[in-house]
Amino acid sequence: MMSGRPPSPVKPGRRLLYALTLPLLLLILVTGCQRKTDGLVGSTAPDFSLNDITGKHVSLSAMRGRVVLLEFWATWCPPCLMAVQHLKSLHEKYNSRGFTVLAIAVDGEITAVKEFAAEKMLPYPVLFDDKDANGIYGVRGIPAAFLIDKQGIVQSTHNGYTPDMAVELSEKIESLL
Repeated sequence: MMSGRPPSPVKPGRRLLYALTLPLLLLILVTGCQRKTDGLVGSTAPDFSLNDITGKHVSLSAMRGRVVLLEFWATWCPPCLMAVQHLKSLHEKYNSRGFTVLAIAVDGEITAVKEFAAEKMLPYPVLFDDKDANGIYGVRGIPAAFLIDKQGIVQSTHNGYTPDMAVELSEKIESLL
């Protein structure tokens, strides 16, 4: 009795192998692309000194007394670009209360970062990571955010972009101000 379907080019024994291997491979890809950065939570944020896109020297230690959101990003990263509007909103909402976004661009070329910041009228400092600050923080994928309290302690990390990111961050920022 024929089922009307052509025979599968995959042998029956291999179907089981594929069925078991594919989910494992996907798990490895998803978890292997992002290093867990939450190991920094509860510890002092590593200090760094970088120049912003205007050449001004900025260090994290100079931000003590303010709640800081470090955002590692790049102009060529679609999820990073989706997060920009949320970061602008958070900055505008909380800056006067002691909150600062420090956007750390990991692009290879500062010209693209300058053009992007001007085009999007970014109201917060945009730093250029030419000294491997992302390595100090263990960033393996972008966007990567680190919320740091007024005492310089990492309170939370956020890898990737989700549409509800601003709401989650807003609640955490409120509790730290």
